[in-house]
Amino acid sequence: RSQQYTSCVKFPQGISNRYFECWITWEARTLEDGSKEYIIAIAPMSDYVGTHHTLKGTDGMIKGLTKGVYVVKELTKHTCAWTWIQYVDIKIALPKAIMDRMTRSQLNWANETQEKYRRNGREVDKETHLALAEVMRRRRGMPLTSKQEELFERCMQLEEGSKSGEGWSEINSKYRDVNMSIRYFPPKKGERSVATGRAVGIIDCSAEEVAAYLFDYCSRQRMLKSQEKKDPARLVVEDNAALNEATVATVKSMPLLLKDREFVMKFVWRSNEAGVT
Repeated sequence: RSQQYTSCVKFPQGISNRYFECWITWEARTLEDGSKEYIIAIAPMSDYVGTHHTLKGTDGMIKGLTKGVYVVKELTKHTCAWTWIQYVDIKIALPKAIMDRMTRSQLNWANETQEKYRRNGREVDKETHLALAEVMRRRRGMPLTSKQEELFERCMQLEEGSKSGEGWSEINSKYRDVNMSIRYFPPKKGERSVATGRAVGIIDCSAEEVAAYLFDYCSRQRMLKSQEKKDPARLVVEDNAALNEATVATVKSMPLLLKDREFVMKFVWRSNEAGVT
């Protein structure tokens, strides 16, 4: 359940090498939604009250100090979210530029770990969406917060307005069973151009699966499409523990002579007998 280890780090010529004596232990937790979470804690050996083992060959090195934590949260049976936070004191004052380069080099291990276990993006997305769809089914009828209720009222007004035929014109759709239209009012002098789009169609899967796909703003496949369009950014800014709310952002690449546009949006879903909104 725990272990001791010593790590030796080679430094550039002129700076003494460092060694770090650590105690590492872990704990497993079950969260409210039934998923597992694993906490791996790294502490200096000075925090350990048992027998201390020492490593020979550290003469001439300077003893540093490090502590940190890994948090591994189960998302689906075959996917997880990993957070790594590490504090390091190398017992010397170095310029910020050097510290930035050393920290970036150390954190690259996170990229290596991700690549080590990387699987087909479409398969990962499917597992994630099926897991979220099951959560939506289990949460049918669960109440929203007052702020979420207010958000839904405003958004549903947009849907009600779209049912009116006034100002709407059809757009040719190349997809079967998808009807598309646009509502556009020419701007007056000094105003911006604003348009509202609407698409209505039939999709061959459950409402929960479609809702999960739409809510997963940074899925593997959607990130890939965003990169193909050369959009500068697409990210989740914040998500809440209740799983039904997230703040997302994207920067859209615009045609020549126009500056790129930034969009920040809040996603909230609710589930009831009528489906998922």
